[in-house]
Amino acid sequence: MREVPFTELVEVNPRASVARRGSVPFIGMEDVSEDGRLLRIRERPIAELAPGQPSFRNHDVLFAKITPCMENGKGAYVTGMDGEVGLGSTEFHVLRARPGTEPRFVYHWTRSCRLRQAAEAMMTGSAGQRRVSKEFFTRFRIPLLEQAEQRRIAEILDTIDEQIRAAERLVGKLEDVYASIVRDQLARISDCVSSTVGALFDMQPGITLGPHRKPRKNAHGYLRVANVQRGFIDLSDVASLEASLDDRQRWALQTGDLLVVEGHASPDEIGRCAMVDRDSEGLLYQNHLFRLRTRSIIPEFGLLWLNSDAVRSYWRKMCATSSGLYTINGRMLSQMPFPVPTLEQQLHIVRIHADLTAKIKQERSRLAKLRLLKQGLMDDLLTGRVRVPVGAGDSE
Repeated sequence: MREVPFTELVEVNPRASVARRGSVPFIGMEDVSEDGRLLRIRERPIAELAPGQPSFRNHDVLFAKITPCMENGKGAYVTGMDGEVGLGSTEFHVLRARPGTEPRFVYHWTRSCRLRQAAEAMMTGSAGQRRVSKEFFTRFRIPLLEQAEQRRIAEILDTIDEQIRAAERLVGKLEDVYASIVRDQLARISDCVSSTVGALFDMQPGITLGPHRKPRKNAHGYLRVANVQRGFIDLSDVASLEASLDDRQRWALQTGDLLVVEGHASPDEIGRCAMVDRDSEGLLYQNHLFRLRTRSIIPEFGLLWLNSDAVRSYWRKMCATSSGLYTINGRMLSQMPFPVPTLEQQLHIVRIHADLTAKIKQERSRLAKLRLLKQGLMDDLLTGRVRVPVGAGDSE
């Protein structure tokens, strides 16, 4: 199969004359999503726009050329514009399908990992301001397919995109339902008999780091603030430190332990909590984390309460900052009020949480499989590795 430069299919940054008065349809970087959707087209006074901004028409493709927007996938297929010509951010390349090329086929190529990885490798400029040059599209080559096959490929990928977006909407609805139901259940027990964190949990800060903790003969994994996210522990990057047998006995985590973040630059992230499971059991933890080991509360209920709206509001009120970092100290955490619902109430809330999170996990897994299927199909179909039959009615 013959390979051709991408510019054989598209014109890059075509020019168009635009009246220098009145308003014009405008698309900025914030008007497109990282999953390839056009969020809106705004009207902007032409006097507010700088010269040299690229022009576009309906069925053109916008391709973000600056890092990190390019790597993150920003771009869109233009449709639904009132008027013949619009202007876009100077950080877009505009790609217009040439006669004999299917515009949606061009769009799907710009969404492909193959093209974006090649573009990233050819970016120019200084760190933080690297861009994809116009010349990239001349250097990047693709197999040449007939327009009828291009159209069928675009239809297949459009269908998968619709399935992905439907799955995304379902996950979003489930997450909203989960948040609403769990919030309601937790609000109902806020008037229960109240105790304190210090009375209900054994509380201990983590290991203080320093040069003497550089791993040597007795390296052991430990959790940092970055590992403790709200509701889960991220084990994708676990650091090591030097730890004696006494250190390990003192600071080794057990399944069911809760870890609370001591400080954060964002007031919404202070006090976030995660629970230790079998995968993180035995790890140590640093001094910017507090470990809570329950005396009477079900750990899963403790996790839900410590991440609840009520507790997050409590920390926002309690923690001030003059340095840009919001912090909790041991006394504040120990004295924080904590409701004590009955065992049956705790179990009821935990079961609701488990049922809803299982459903969300199932739908997220289905969504991940759809995205993986799409990436595989894109590579097979766009490159012509797998050919798409074209009927007589599809021919030009």
